[in-house]
Amino acid sequence: MVKGKNKLKQKKVINEDITNIRNLIILLIIVILICIGLYFFTDSMIKRDNKVDDTKSEVNINYDTATVGTMFNRVEDEYYVILYSSEDDGSSLDSVVATYRSSDNYIATYFIDLDKKINNNVLGDELIKNPKNSSEVKVKGATLYKIKNGKVINCYSGVDNIIEILK
Repeated sequence: MVKGKNKLKQKKVINEDITNIRNLIILLIIVILICIGLYFFTDSMIKRDNKVDDTKSEVNINYDTATVGTMFNRVEDEYYVILYSSEDDGSSLDSVVATYRSSDNYIATYFIDLDKKINNNVLGDELIKNPKNSSEVKVKGATLYKIKNGKVINCYSGVDNIIEILK
């Protein structure tokens, strides 16, 4: 009978080993399926985030605007640069500039909006009438510079003075 008990113990051990191996294989398959699922999920999320928007929007470039940093290096030899606040001075200068552009004595005119962050560092309590470069430019409000060959030759301060010059 001892042999029968040994065989029974061996079968029980073999059955337990087989059960453990089967559980290990099932667990391994579950882990692999979870990894594959995560791979495809992240792959689809990445593709969805990286989709290219094929809608085309019209780009308008305004060649009449400038920044303080570029006001001394325009293409023309002689031109005007108007520094103004679009909120305060824009409406009074728009019609005058439109009329000036259609006149015979038109000189290229560039606009620098002092309300834009890149340009508002030139606002101050004093007006520098003859700056040599863009870092020296300081204005109190609306100002018109006439620049010839990269040098300021005239400076007019105030909306009324600018309107008089452009008439």
